[in-house]
Amino acid sequence: MSGLIAQLAAVGLAGPLAVAGYRKLTTPTAELPWPIERGPLATPYGPRITAIAELLAVVGAILLPGVWAAAPIALMYAGLTGVAVALRGRRCACFGARQTKAIGALHIAANAAAATVAVVALLLPGSAAGLPARGGAVVLGLAISLTVLLLLERRRPAAEAPCTEPVFAVALYVSDHCPSCRSLKQLVSTMDAARRDAVEMTVLQPGDDLPSAAAGLGVPCAVGLGADGQPVCPAVDGIGKVKALIDRVVIRAESSAHAG
Repeated sequence: MSGLIAQLAAVGLAGPLAVAGYRKLTTPTAELPWPIERGPLATPYGPRITAIAELLAVVGAILLPGVWAAAPIALMYAGLTGVAVALRGRRCACFGARQTKAIGALHIAANAAAATVAVVALLLPGSAAGLPARGGAVVLGLAISLTVLLLLERRRPAAEAPCTEPVFAVALYVSDHCPSCRSLKQLVSTMDAARRDAVEMTVLQPGDDLPSAAAGLGVPCAVGLGADGQPVCPAVDGIGKVKALIDRVVIRAESSAHAG
């Protein structure tokens, strides 16, 4: 009985890992605000390696017999807890580009709680033999994963109509701990002078919040500004969308003359 409890607990905790792994594996790395800058887990391979590790932990939770099903889940959440502590305050796309938040106490506590539950399940007394109810555990794990994925999808903002207002400047927000930001800054540096001058870049420090106009987004992100310096278009994030916004900037005659 304890083996069944451990396996059901493991596949239950595997749901968020399945969603996180799937999202990171299917999102272009350039769109992920990845906080690790050095080593094998840095961009572009870091998000993919982490996603594969999360998905392998899910597979282990489903296939391993008895209490051993909790072992890969405990290891995965323990590792995520340690990483979250080390990167506290940095923005990270744990569930892909849409769910980007600064790593905080709640994030760390959630991972630690999941690791603790998995360890308790692993230490339950009982046989590690295979379970006849494994098919039910698999179905439960897949159902939980699908439910979490659907809930996250429902939270995604509805697609907005393209902004047709003229954009005269762009407020760009980047971070020194964001590989995508460095790539975007390099891209902006190759643009013509008049377009570069229209970009108002703000470098966020660890713990800094984005302005209300860009709340809920990750870096790099940008807001299109009108002739009066006020936002005229919804904020966008990711290299591709930010570059497209900068490309829309209306170059004024005096700026063109000055650039020439």
